[in-house]
Amino acid sequence: MTKRVLNAPPLVPGKKRKLRKGAKKSKAERLARAVSASAHADESAPPASGVTLAALLADPRSSTSVEWDVAQSLALRIGTLEARALVVSTILWAKEAPKAAAHYAKRLQLSEASVLRILVDAERRKTSARGGDDGASPSSNSRDGASNLLVAKFLVEVSAAMVSNEQRLETFLWPWLVAQAKNKERGANDAADPSNEDTAKVSSSHAMQAHSAAIRLLLGSPPPQGSKSTRHAQTKDCDDRKGLQQLFVEKCIEEGAFLHFVPTYAPAFRADVDQAIERAALEGGREHAQAGGWMPRITNAAIVETEQLRRQQVARRIEAILQMMWPDAKVMIFGSSATGLLRFRQEGASDDDLDLCALLPSSPSFRQATAQLIVEMKEHLSLYLPECNDLLAIEGARIPILHFTDPLSSLKCDLCVNNMAALWNTQLVRRALHACNPVWSHRIRALSLWLKQWRHAKRSSIGSGISSYGVQLLVLYYFQQRRVLPAFRLKEPVAESSATLQSFDCDQVNNVLMAAETDVDHEAQASDKFHDRTSWSVLIDFFKFYGMEFDYENTVVSLRSLEVVSKTSKQWTRKAWKTAVSIEDPIEMDRDLGTLFNRKTLAKLRTLFVHACVVFSTKGLALHEQETKLLLECTETPNRKDSAATDSSECK
Repeated sequence: MTKRVLNAPPLVPGKKRKLRKGAKKSKAERLARAVSASAHADESAPPASGVTLAALLADPRSSTSVEWDVAQSLALRIGTLEARALVVSTILWAKEAPKAAAHYAKRLQLSEASVLRILVDAERRKTSARGGDDGASPSSNSRDGASNLLVAKFLVEVSAAMVSNEQRLETFLWPWLVAQAKNKERGANDAADPSNEDTAKVSSSHAMQAHSAAIRLLLGSPPPQGSKSTRHAQTKDCDDRKGLQQLFVEKCIEEGAFLHFVPTYAPAFRADVDQAIERAALEGGREHAQAGGWMPRITNAAIVETEQLRRQQVARRIEAILQMMWPDAKVMIFGSSATGLLRFRQEGASDDDLDLCALLPSSPSFRQATAQLIVEMKEHLSLYLPECNDLLAIEGARIPILHFTDPLSSLKCDLCVNNMAALWNTQLVRRALHACNPVWSHRIRALSLWLKQWRHAKRSSIGSGISSYGVQLLVLYYFQQRRVLPAFRLKEPVAESSATLQSFDCDQVNNVLMAAETDVDHEAQASDKFHDRTSWSVLIDFFKFYGMEFDYENTVVSLRSLEVVSKTSKQWTRKAWKTAVSIEDPIEMDRDLGTLFNRKTLAKLRTLFVHACVVFSTKGLALHEQETKLLLECTETPNRKDSAATDSSECK
């Protein structure tokens, strides 16, 4: 039984509305047709002219689509480019209706040159009216911000077919950013000047907000991962926006300016980088054979062993000299000389520094407290190595070191004292290289060596913010996240005492590290396409990981867990710099290697990661050409004293 609604009108059967055939027409189209029909019907109407059109548009009552449709019809009857441009220009600037202006620009079929003339000429008139940028007042700056916002709103409504992305970048976006930077500098100076009135400061603040809004609107948001649109118009709009973002990122990298935008809009290259990974997986093996090897070949084991033996001989000579003054001294090799990750010349020799650590159980000083021992070793070695003229004690580093060149082998050496963490770190890297199957061990070595060469080429850009040891931790963490390597759950930091100096043994350390390893999910490996990739596709994926995926704001690079370690869990958050990178030392767990970066060097490192993604996504470049482009920047390196101190303090 149905309930009757109180006070409801009785149901009266009526006729069904007949469906009209044909596509439904918009209000604007109906008005336009009516105006056009009446104009053709009235042959006695006066001839259309630019004066009539200008008067119609200037009428204060001409502020709706009805009057603008009439103006459009009149412009079409006049038949000149100036008339059509006048309609769009008036609606945009006088009526401040950018969306409607874009609509009529499309309906009047204006060319790119005409649209740019409308946008740029208005900007020029505005600049000349105030007498140039240098004398800009707060009110004129405010007008600039408002007009830029109108232009941005107009441009987002038209496609790249009407105004190309190149023009959007070079004519509007980039000049806006430059002007905004100048305005910020001027605003900072004005704010510091007590003679300026509060109203001027507020006006300047509003102008900067309008500038920022125009820039954000024109650039748009980075495309979310995996987003797909079903409608063609939406897809085309997304492609246009992505194309502008890609051009913008490339411009920032090329000019070395506004680098803080680069990581934000790097995801615009995501799809292209994914395609590059697929191409590398298919073409890598064939091109490797043709090009003679674009990834660094793993040097023959016999050559590596011969080089390591040469370095061991240097260590034994230095040990013998030190034992003349410290009888219990024992000199250990750490770093790449111990792991075998050495860069070799074509002649079969390596120029990498030799890192030495002198263990002195009779002098159990550690870290900065070893500075006096370093000074004493300098004086002692100068007596027994008189031909060594470059003995340099660096006492102020976190880990003091003695730098010198061995006269017999010509190897550059860095000697530190009682650096237990460095020895443990070296054993951890060696263990990681053997903690997976031989195929992946080979790829980890290849990637590590290539990145060592890449870091050397880019060192003038990133400075001393990250050492070769820091890069190695990034490599190992990447392979952990791809479930190739296990985690190393060391429960407590390495003890530093006379007993540990006396009993240090590499085999015992290796056993501890093996016991700390977590299991790797081999079933996940079998189902993961990542494990079918070539070395070059892994290299591309490495740069994609740190250029687009890694969460710098919340995540710590940590080898102690396969799960994500947050900054808050380690209390490493920095309110003033949320996007600072944090790299946990796997041995000294309370030490954040990311503190060696400043904002400038970290921005450059992240930019280099994105730059590699840009190079990889460039179609038509062979793999060896991509490598040449990535390693192109081999400029002057920092002075020896600074770089040596930094590398030693990070234990390489």
